[in-house]
Amino acid sequence: MLRDHLGDAAVNVPTTEIPDEVVRANAPASDPMAREVGNFRHLSAEKARRVLGWEPRSTEEAILATADSLLGLAIS
Repeated sequence: MLRDHLGDAAVNVPTTEIPDEVVRANAPASDPMAREVGNFRHLSAEKARRVLGWEPRSTEEAILATADSLLGLAIS
């Protein structure tokens, strides 16, 4: 997805996946996020939709907007 959208700017985007166990084993013991790697939380945005009328971006749109933003920061 990133390579299709970003073209040459995505030449260094990794294509391999690091197993959760490897991430946890290499994280500092003091890192509380290391315990969360691989844990999936099922959350709902239903209340924000219902009460606020909020509509979240699609996953693809959010990832591509983040990539564009990071590239903009790297350039400036």
